[in-house]
Amino acid sequence: MKKGMLKKPVSILLALLLILSLQLAPLAVFAEEDSDDYFKHIEEAVRLVNAERSKEGLSEYVVTYDLCYAAYLRAMELSLVYDHVRPDGSQWYTVFDDYGIKCSNASENVAYGFKSISDVVEAWMNLPGNRANILSTDFNYIGVGYYHDGVYEYWALLFITSDVEYGEEEILTISSSTCEQPGQLPEDIYDEIEENLDETAETEESGNIQSIEVAQVMGKGMPIEDGSLYNMQLHVAGKNTAILVSLKKPVTVDPSGKTQYVIITREEKEIARLKPLGAEKKTNLLEFLPQNLKEVDNWAEGDYTITAVVGNDTGSVNVKFRERMTMRILAVPIKGNWGGEIKSCEGQWKTGGKFTQTVYPLKNGGLIWELAPELDLSDSKYDLTTDDGCYEVWKALASKKTRDNRYTLIVGFARDWQGEGGKYAGYTYGMPATVVTETDQDMMATVAHEIAHCYDIGEEYPGGAINMKVNPAPYGTEGVDWYTREEIVANKEFIKGNRDEFGYGSLILPEQHPYEPYGRGLLGTMVSYMGYGAKQSQIWTTSALWEHLFKSFAHNGNQIFSAGNEEEQEQEKRISLIDISGTINKDGTVILDPSYHYEGLWEHVEEPEGKGYFAVLLDKDGKELEKVEFGVSFTTMSNPPISVDKAPFFVTLKYSQEVKAIEIRHGTETVYRAEATENKPELSFTPIPSDKEFTGKYTVTWQSEDKDGDKLFYELWYAPNEEGLICLANNITDTSYEVDFDALPGGKEAKFYLYATDGINTTIIESNSFAVEYKAPEVLTEQSEPQKFRVTDEIYIEVDVYDPQDGYMYEPEGQIVWTDEKGEIVSEDYALLLFPYELAIGEHTFTMTATNSGGKSVSKEYKFIIEDDESALPQSWSREEFKQALMYWLVDPSLMYGYANDASRIDLAATAVNLYFMIAEDIEEIIDNIEFSEESPYSDFEDEDGYAELAVTFGFLTADGDLFEPHKPVTRSEMVDVYCKVLEKAGFEIDQNARFKKEYADIGELTGVSRTNMAYMNSIGAITGYGNDILAPMDFATREQVVVVAKRIVDALFE
Repeated sequence: MKKGMLKKPVSILLALLLILSLQLAPLAVFAEEDSDDYFKHIEEAVRLVNAERSKEGLSEYVVTYDLCYAAYLRAMELSLVYDHVRPDGSQWYTVFDDYGIKCSNASENVAYGFKSISDVVEAWMNLPGNRANILSTDFNYIGVGYYHDGVYEYWALLFITSDVEYGEEEILTISSSTCEQPGQLPEDIYDEIEENLDETAETEESGNIQSIEVAQVMGKGMPIEDGSLYNMQLHVAGKNTAILVSLKKPVTVDPSGKTQYVIITREEKEIARLKPLGAEKKTNLLEFLPQNLKEVDNWAEGDYTITAVVGNDTGSVNVKFRERMTMRILAVPIKGNWGGEIKSCEGQWKTGGKFTQTVYPLKNGGLIWELAPELDLSDSKYDLTTDDGCYEVWKALASKKTRDNRYTLIVGFARDWQGEGGKYAGYTYGMPATVVTETDQDMMATVAHEIAHCYDIGEEYPGGAINMKVNPAPYGTEGVDWYTREEIVANKEFIKGNRDEFGYGSLILPEQHPYEPYGRGLLGTMVSYMGYGAKQSQIWTTSALWEHLFKSFAHNGNQIFSAGNEEEQEQEKRISLIDISGTINKDGTVILDPSYHYEGLWEHVEEPEGKGYFAVLLDKDGKELEKVEFGVSFTTMSNPPISVDKAPFFVTLKYSQEVKAIEIRHGTETVYRAEATENKPELSFTPIPSDKEFTGKYTVTWQSEDKDGDKLFYELWYAPNEEGLICLANNITDTSYEVDFDALPGGKEAKFYLYATDGINTTIIESNSFAVEYKAPEVLTEQSEPQKFRVTDEIYIEVDVYDPQDGYMYEPEGQIVWTDEKGEIVSEDYALLLFPYELAIGEHTFTMTATNSGGKSVSKEYKFIIEDDESALPQSWSREEFKQALMYWLVDPSLMYGYANDASRIDLAATAVNLYFMIAEDIEEIIDNIEFSEESPYSDFEDEDGYAELAVTFGFLTADGDLFEPHKPVTRSEMVDVYCKVLEKAGFEIDQNARFKKEYADIGELTGVSRTNMAYMNSIGAITGYGNDILAPMDFATREQVVVVAKRIVDALFE
């Protein structure tokens, strides 16, 4: 894990907001915390904060019990939702209301993930907003809250300005003596906090509806405390999501959506109405899925109400969708050596992140899977059949780590299994790199498995490092504790496994409703990706894994960032740092790699894990300037784990020019010492031509001198732009390097960066800028043969296109364009969506063209065969006319879903507008004069396509103020009246003397204009009635009737 997490402080004036009288509550400690340890943490925090104030000549803050009580509650809440927003959705400062704290001004500092309070205070002091709070002259009282959830420590520091005079008994005195244990907080407070969060996921039951589940990976979670089931509560904004409605008694699925549907509401506006998936069959679980993410506004961050209607029963649930971090992985194909046999990867690695994207709490596109050029490790030094060779391969991959920790993990792909006899399916010696076997049948799950280790997630197989606090292994599994490395046996009986059918790993049970939206749907029994031995198709995520990662992904793992307090601008403070790495052998000897110092950000530094060893920086007199403790492991994190004779280490310390020596100590014993000489290397690049665009191979050279005569080592980096950095060579000793620009991303202002070190003293230079030719994108989604669909099927295909310059091409729209056989554009998205009946029976070819930011393009054809499917039509009368209406562009594709359903006002509005555009003269002028409102004029739905606004503007339909009632059904008579208004608007006359073609039994239900309009439509053959001589004018029109009648009007006008 990274150094720690901070948020920017949030301040607010509360002069009239907090008017409750002061109600003091004793500071207390939850039952989960040890009181003495808790007060030691609080005491140290206050002492450090006031010490910072003392340095500036400021008075000490007064610490009050009630503020500590509130801060403790906030620290606990941060373990549930790490934000300046509380778990119930209210702002952080409402905690003052909870405890009757009266103040006129307030602010909050928060942090988590640090291992000591001194690190927390130091980090706060390095950020202007947090520092300003600590050194403020406005605040007079503070409260400190500390909470440990078993994995992370959470801190909240509350500041207030208050005129309240606190008595001695209300003030917490911090002294060198041991504090007395305070009064006890009610033990059920934590449960109350969780209940407040859970309220958003409780279904309001009605009749047969048992629960409404929001499933991004499953509907129900299983807590690691007791194994009971609960509805999943942590949902990621922008991710594929299904709604599952669990029923007490089975019902028959109604695919039409007439009697069974789900309404999605955000901010009191209906944004979507979904019908159930599947054919007519009996089930206890109804599945609902949007046609695409656009239909539900991409599940944008916010609060939603999901209402399910099943027959006469209704239920609803309130849920939150939250933004999570974006993850970046560097995927590196290895040209490897297996005992002299050289093998390269074949391409499967390029999509190795797909499973991780699906089962991790990341939005669609939230996993940036960056493809690196092939890494040539074919030298015998890297022989992957030996442990020494495996270690060298890992070190070569680890050298790709950037100093700003750009990548969550570097994943190297080897074509075959590694180790003597091919015993490794994948392995790592620790962060920041891991090796995965490309040919392994569960390669994608292995990627998810290895990344998870970066977030303190343990193994779930025998002999592995098991983290019982995060993801317990199945009951009875023997291994070592993730933190202590002591032998343990998994002891939670409700965590089950099934070695015979699923290999090793904890099971996800069918009653948890594991689910893959837009994929396999409901999955059945699955097994955790933290085990091994299962088929890829059997592997999924557990709720424990999902929820732990959801918390961990609250912020970008590579930076400290903040929210709120807009008046404060965070300034990055770069300091001198030094990276120290090497190998510790089992016999105690140490091999130190050349060390490099540089200017960087302390918040990018990852805190080392383990204990027993120390890296120490000393000055000329032997005084310790900096010191950091770390540990090493002589067991590989491989599958299965293997005992080895060497272990790597990597630490970063703050550096100054006073450093004259580096020591590595084992306990108090110095096991390695390196002396610094007086002079830094002198270094310069040979100028690189800037008047040409580079392709192919080029040898970059430089000149160097070390006045102390030290041997110099170099690191060469390539930057195609201001953001990206690619390590080309690490710890080389030559003063030249051959670069293959054909294997590197292009750039108009590319540069080289060169580090030179004599072991400690470091010089960094950059080259002049130059141009490198842009490379064309690469299409990763293959189609071996035409895909077959029925005429009634929706066609949906996503393509993965990777560009060396731009990465995966998902956004912005327009990078990818789909054209049909006529060359007409049908989509400008990475996905092609075609609705039922859009394509005629036969073979169709679509061409996808992707163009990158440098203007380079790639094209690929995709073929579809459309087969007849008469059996899928509930009514045959409309089919041919319906298809003709599509050719007339009368149909909005959204009407294709449930075409036998009752038509709504928005269905009629869309078809009426399309009809008007079809028949009106001067249509170009009409379209040019259309001006849409910046926001929807209606409060009851978004009207993204503008059909409702246009229909009202043109006078076809009316609205009641800001209410349009988009889903209200329309009668056949209302449909006819609207179409007559369309005709009149387009300049056509309605024959007032038109007569019905025959006597209909229910003509009497019509009067006035509606009777005249119906007679006219009947006379031109647009509406003919039913076979038993009725027009049914007051029956609700169906969607297919709305479309077919519009098509017949066109036929009558232009025949």
